Amino acid sequence: MRDGVKHFSCEISAAWAIAKKDLRIYYLKPNIIVSGIFFPLFMFLAFAIEKNTAPGTLIPGLLSIPLLFSVSQIEPVSIPLERRVKTFGCLLSAPI
Repeated sequence: MRDGVKHFSCEISAAWAIAKKDLRIYYLKPNIIVSGIFFPLFMFLAFAIEKNTAPGTLIPGLLSIPLLFSVSQIEPVSIPLERRVKTFGCLLSAPI
């Protein structure tokens, strides 16, 4: 039982380290914040203001638009950035 908890704790700490690195390298850049959060939010508000629909039908769009825009901004630059930071080999050899 303790080995499983220790292994899970190790996996969580490794995942958190990768998440912090990705936040620093990718997601906290100004162009990602603008195109991934602000632009989709304003687009969502533009379509939602005059609609008489329930919020439950608009929420999936609010979640999917930022996801689409942020992924499309990060995908073309992810491999060059990983190579520049010298973490690309680690991600290939030991993915979590």
